[in-house]
Amino acid sequence: MRSSIIACLLMAWQAGAYAQVGIGTTNPNPSAAVDIASTDKGLLIPQMTAAQRTTITNPATGLLVIQTDGTAGFYYNAGPPAAPNWLNLSTYTLQQNINTNGKYISGDGGDAGLQASPGGMLVGTGPYTGVNTNRTFNPGSYLIWAPHKGAFRAGQMTSPLWNDVNVGRWSVAMGHNAQATGDASIALGFHARAAANYSVAIGSNVNTNGHAGSFILGDAHIYGPFWNTAPNQMLMRFAGGYRLHAGPNTTAALSIDGSGRVGIGKDNPTEQLDVAGNITYSGTLNMGVQTVYFDYSVGGNTRATIPCACPSGTRLIGGGGGHRDSNSAARDITVNYSAPSTANPNTTWRVIVTNSSGSSRAIRVYAICARVQ
Repeated sequence: MRSSIIACLLMAWQAGAYAQVGIGTTNPNPSAAVDIASTDKGLLIPQMTAAQRTTITNPATGLLVIQTDGTAGFYYNAGPPAAPNWLNLSTYTLQQNINTNGKYISGDGGDAGLQASPGGMLVGTGPYTGVNTNRTFNPGSYLIWAPHKGAFRAGQMTSPLWNDVNVGRWSVAMGHNAQATGDASIALGFHARAAANYSVAIGSNVNTNGHAGSFILGDAHIYGPFWNTAPNQMLMRFAGGYRLHAGPNTTAALSIDGSGRVGIGKDNPTEQLDVAGNITYSGTLNMGVQTVYFDYSVGGNTRATIPCACPSGTRLIGGGGGHRDSNSAARDITVNYSAPSTANPNTTWRVIVTNSSGSSRAIRVYAICARVQ
């Protein structure tokens, strides 16, 4: 009993003299209020149930206990005594935002990984400064997500500056220098820029030419072909005489040139529709067929040559002629020749008739014409 009292007095004297307590050591570390030294034992702090932990009155901030039931583990109070916030250090769930201070989360501790900032996220290599200001990227891949605008950008940056304000809200930009500068736009490829709202640019050195709702696919020789002109309407334009080529490199399955000429199986159509090969159809082919006629009066006992020409823009595909009326006078007329004119075989039908009566007779010559070559 006496020895215990003496030990306590000595400990109190030591604590008062040095404001430190040494357990298992007579030389506590100067920076420690309590220094416990042991090579075969540990420190066991108070153990209790969850109900007992939550009934602690005004637990100090940083108070540490061991919970033995429920989700067991080390719990400490991260809140003030009047409003405790017990956190489980053994199975920790994020309870607050984490400030990475501009540093990367990477597999090797280097500057190549995930970097977060107040307005976005970078995956790849840096450095860059700020999310809402111009930034400088070293060559490498990157990913930026700007939640305040719903914008997404990924690819490789070699030009010195890029301002994510120009991405546009709810937009996606992927590729080398791709810029979806309009709202709700998509840019994919090398220098692909969907500059207008609701636009899509895919390819190399492409541009939507500033038309809202535009779509461009291909290389620089296709420039701004699509844009909306009215509800439920789409207009196709090829600026600068460029053409659309769909098919192998040498032979186009479908080609449309800058003048609007369409080639099927031909890369350079020479007509509005130029087809290399046969054409079959199951519906009606309207070639603009029409029949025109010319009436002529042949005198008695006379022989006459009568032509009938097709209208401009059409071609002769047939014809005929004879007495105009189906009556007894028709027997006085003999058709000596009925065929295309030798002088104008593509446009004019010619009839040669003889009138064997002594009176004049009405002759009709007709030509069948169509818009064909």
